[in-house]
Amino acid sequence: TINIASNEGFGSSTLESLATETPIICSRTGGLNDQIDDKNTWGIGIEPDARRLVGDKSTQYLYEDIVSSDSLAEAMIAMHSKTTEELNTMGKLGRDNVIENFTLEQMTEKISDGIQGAIENHKPSPKYRFTNIK
Repeated sequence: TINIASNEGFGSSTLESLATETPIICSRTGGLNDQIDDKNTWGIGIEPDARRLVGDKSTQYLYEDIVSSDSLAEAMIAMHSKTTEELNTMGKLGRDNVIENFTLEQMTEKISDGIQGAIENHKPSPKYRFTNIK
């Protein structure tokens, strides 16, 4: 499975592939970083070749991490050159990673922690003020 999204929030398709023992090729951006390790044990992570800031005043600014066609081609050639045994090993290690790090309980806890942190750290815009309604 290949996912070279420029700003991926999580990447369900790559996680599903790992769960079914299929190695992945993905850009190292957003939530995909959580699915690939630094050693490319169960897939190949591609470092972005360029980064651009997108958004406007009404939209949160995001970085888009751009992977070049050359970098993608190199990753595909590297994956294609692996033996069946190497691919099977990568697949099994990827599934082990999913089972160890992406259980429903872990995912629910991470989401809950993220929401709680956002609530605790929220600083309202100075143009709005909160009032109690009686």
